[in-house]
Amino acid sequence: MSDGSIKAGYEKLTAMKCDISIAFTAPEMKEENNKFPKPQSSDSQSPPPLLPYDFKVDVYSAGVVLYFISCYPVQDLPTLNSEVKAITEGKREVKESIYHKDDKKLLILIRSLLQKNPDTRPSVHQAKEFMFPSEVPSITEFYARKDDESDLNRCRLNEFTLSAMNKAVELKVDVKTELQNLKEESMVNGVKRRVKIRDDDDVKDMFHIAASKKRDVEVVVCAKPQEDRNMETGQTPPEN
Repeated sequence: MSDGSIKAGYEKLTAMKCDISIAFTAPEMKEENNKFPKPQSSDSQSPPPLLPYDFKVDVYSAGVVLYFISCYPVQDLPTLNSEVKAITEGKREVKESIYHKDDKKLLILIRSLLQKNPDTRPSVHQAKEFMFPSEVPSITEFYARKDDESDLNRCRLNEFTLSAMNKAVELKVDVKTELQNLKEESMVNGVKRRVKIRDDDDVKDMFHIAASKKRDVEVVVCAKPQEDRNMETGQTPPEN
């Protein structure tokens, strides 16, 4: 499917026991959303037409296939069709369905491939770079600021760990590690959101995704709640 086109006729995908083209599960390929002619019946003697469409349809289809092989085998066609319909309608939570629930990287990849808006899905190259990064720089630059400030501080990271990020923030933003509550400023489904940075995996994923999308990493240093600081220092909060 690398040529950007796919046969619109009913094809039997024997590996998944499905007699319809899985590419048409992409939201933008639904009948009410696309301008292409309907696929010909499987009984027709004429060959099915080749329909031009964005390669992000293939990306979505890859996400559906990856979802299934990460969950469980589907033995019958009715079950498969109902599951595909549930996925495309957003009725399945990926984290609850996949077998390896602790695999953050797989979870992020499947969710990104199954984005309803094709513009927010990664390209094939971006997905590959996310799963199998070609090269990781020894020193990575990122920007950090306090929650109540607008000016950014340029920081450098010499390893992809939370402790290394804490030290870099303490050095440049002047907030002690034990007081830091780090969050990444990121676009999620077209909306600017703050994503919690809790461990080394979060730090690695953040930089890999930023590199694949060719964007900078921006970290906001929020004040850590008093009860969290008390737990870390072993202090007992004063009684009223």
